[in-house]
Amino acid sequence: MLLYAMDAVGARFLDPPHDWLDWLATADVLQLNAVEYGSLCSCAGFPTEPFEAGCSELLSILRGHGKGRPWAIIRTSRERVAVGYRKDEQLRFEVRDIAPTPVRHCAYTIGCGDAFGAGVFSCLRRNWGPDGLVEGLAVGIRWAAEATAVLGVPQATGAAQ
Repeated sequence: MLLYAMDAVGARFLDPPHDWLDWLATADVLQLNAVEYGSLCSCAGFPTEPFEAGCSELLSILRGHGKGRPWAIIRTSRERVAVGYRKDEQLRFEVRDIAPTPVRHCAYTIGCGDAFGAGVFSCLRRNWGPDGLVEGLAVGIRWAAEATAVLGVPQATGAAQ
């Protein structure tokens, strides 16, 4: 991942982060799978469960390091999605089971996190902030469920034709 900054006249330049806190503090919203979230909490010495404990610790240290960023952390797993976010300077949490969309046929689960993220961020693009994030959770869950019914390109997945 290449990260750029902008100078006073608007010219972009490469600005690589110096450590993991610098890197994560460039984001407004972090979407992590359960393994990534667990690794990050372990690096920082924070608990992974309950989600609220680790998430509040991560948001606190990252916000102090990154000038108020990120404002939300999303943790995905096969069973549920958990999100911690700031709204009106209050930390709020939501945990949703991933089952509201019936899946006709589960063919392939790789890419479901990407489909989930696309649904969430499409809503955030229209409505930036906590309300758009909450709206995006439902859309992301629906898109991820739909993605399970699609088998990837045979050449890319190694599936027989």
